[in-house]
Amino acid sequence: MINPTVRTTVDLPEDLIFAIKQKALNEKKSLKYIIYQALTTYMKYKEPITSTTSVLSLFGAWGKGEKGIDFLKRVRYSPLEKEREEHLEKQWKKS
Repeated sequence: MINPTVRTTVDLPEDLIFAIKQKALNEKKSLKYIIYQALTTYMKYKEPITSTTSVLSLFGAWGKGEKGIDFLKRVRYSPLEKEREEHLEKQWKKS
């Protein structure tokens, strides 16, 4: 299925339009394609680096929140890591 397109009007500074047109000419591509590529690239990289839920609960943005050490224990230690630590403790006790 072909993605439908929508026509829109955007006001941009004259020097930016000139630079976009110059780039399109140099690369032998259409103005539409250059703007499309720029916007798609911009939208791809606007995703947050960290999940907001972990940051919000760490700093207690919705009230007092949990203690930092409790948060770190909950987030940092997965069941696999707990199992690994128990195994290492047993190894240390043996030696």
